[in-house]
Amino acid sequence: MKTLIHEDKNSLDGQLNALNALSTLKLEEAELRSEIISNCLRIGDRSQLNFNSPCLVAGLRGLALGAVVDDKAKQLASHLSARLDITDLSFSQLVDAAWSLCALELYHSKALNRAIEQINRVSFERVDNEVKYEEYIKLLDIFNALKIEGGSNTPQITQRGLVSALKAQELYTDVRYQEALTKYDPFKQRVVEALAKGLTNASIEHQVMTENELYQAQELDTGFLNKANYPYKPDIVMGYKGQKVGVFVLSEIDSTLDTHKPDGAHRFRMRLLEKAQLKGSAPIKAVGLAVGSIVNYDIEKFKLQLNKEFNFVQFLDEQVPQGTTTDFRAFSAYGARLIPEAASYIEKLPDTSKDVQRLDALVNKMY
Repeated sequence: MKTLIHEDKNSLDGQLNALNALSTLKLEEAELRSEIISNCLRIGDRSQLNFNSPCLVAGLRGLALGAVVDDKAKQLASHLSARLDITDLSFSQLVDAAWSLCALELYHSKALNRAIEQINRVSFERVDNEVKYEEYIKLLDIFNALKIEGGSNTPQITQRGLVSALKAQELYTDVRYQEALTKYDPFKQRVVEALAKGLTNASIEHQVMTENELYQAQELDTGFLNKANYPYKPDIVMGYKGQKVGVFVLSEIDSTLDTHKPDGAHRFRMRLLEKAQLKGSAPIKAVGLAVGSIVNYDIEKFKLQLNKEFNFVQFLDEQVPQGTTTDFRAFSAYGARLIPEAASYIEKLPDTSKDVQRLDALVNKMY
């Protein structure tokens, strides 16, 4: 691929398709990706160039699925979106274009507005028969992104049949679309269980979590109590550095193979989760932990190897910025003094005194 990229460095279509191929293969290849983006920016400056819409969509998709989107990538994305004509795109390409523009936060582009208008014109009756599984997932991302990030001036998905299907996410992904079963990763559940057990038995910066507390926090936070604020559910919700942290454990198909970072799709969804939680009382920091950074396996060759150098605390330190921690030592000391003083005071009061009942209630609340 590198040879073809170098030989075809003056072809915009070739460079955009190469960018898309890198992202599809789940390879970050930072230097090669940067070279492709530079080539695209150089070629795109030619005013006489004819732009191929499917190739522009492929380029936008390649940028959106990348593990990192730097300033040059954003510049190229803006350049491509300004030249994108959606008129002759197929429905699948239309969804790809709209998803990529949302992932790249180009909500004010004319191409996105036209794409959403065109999607709303389609008549959906039985979505699981009319829309492929991958298209449904992307439409769900678009639907959430437009509500959370788009703002009041951004067109929304309003087609009733489609909106109804997108709001019934669990039914469609668990029952209607059997393709969801192909996402099963035999190692992911074991990594989640190992992390949960580790958190129950270890103290991270003096924050000790019991198994029941961890289970209840996850069930309450990701369950029915906060469904509106959780468009995507982390595998583990925990406290660290004074912040609520949502850990997404990512299988091989959801992370880059060479650097074990979340791919663009999961980076997009984690960003949406963080912004949805900003409306609540406890913002969340979403982090992506690739199974490949802990377990290296090759099923065909029956090889399985654990990365004994992996350090979960170090991983969290790199991902989670320093928050504000609460020191409960002063409160504990106050409580330790108050209880015996209250007990001594109660002994001196007559049994009929209302103060006795009040102090009993206070002590019970403290316990």
